[in-house]
Amino acid sequence: MTLSAATQRCPQPSRGSGASHYAAAAARGTPARRRALSAWLASALLLISCAAAAAQTFYKWTDDQGVVHFSDEPPAQAKHVEERKLPAVPAAASAVSPPEAATPEPGKEVTPPAKSETPSEGDVPGTGAPATTFTGPARVIMVTREAPRISPRALHIFGQVRNVGGVDAHRVVVTISAVDAAQGTPCLQEETPVVPGTLRPGEIGQYDVDVDSPCLLGEPPVDVEPVWQ
Repeated sequence: MTLSAATQRCPQPSRGSGASHYAAAAARGTPARRRALSAWLASALLLISCAAAAAQTFYKWTDDQGVVHFSDEPPAQAKHVEERKLPAVPAAASAVSPPEAATPEPGKEVTPPAKSETPSEGDVPGTGAPATTFTGPARVIMVTREAPRISPRALHIFGQVRNVGGVDAHRVVVTISAVDAAQGTPCLQEETPVVPGTLRPGEIGQYDVDVDSPCLLGEPPVDVEPVWQ
């Protein structure tokens, strides 16, 4: 029998040859019995493997002498023949391709990793800004200023200042002034400290104060300026 699935020729045991012949020889003489038994087992295993590869039917029966037979064709005169089917050998599993790297969709921006908010070495103390070379005399500038109204005559004034000079700025304060809109004369002049009071080159200071004055009625313009020594 030629098995097209396995492209090889498999043995065809019969009552006069193949597995039956080896089994019968196994009953004679001890050395011959061992050799015959080994040949019979090999023949039976090969037959089963071929049948499995081709997904065909095979037959098994035992003769009057107790010898077990296997064949891919039903015997003509044997009794109690078992018909069995073996499944075909499954095809080899296809190789699993490694996962591809994720690619952005067309037109969709890739968000870069968030930058750490921790200032790196060399940053300006008290800020997250990169280090800058400051030169010249001390010079304090206004960085931020907020002045929300908390009553008809009071403001909450707070913000930040920064020394952009090359030497320390000492006794840093913020002056708060206003002019009477009706009379055109100064009506408010106050100072509030900056923390820290001495700013190193590039350092930022904070100020925060509540100002309550009748001068602030009518919402006149308020000036907030840093002063230092």
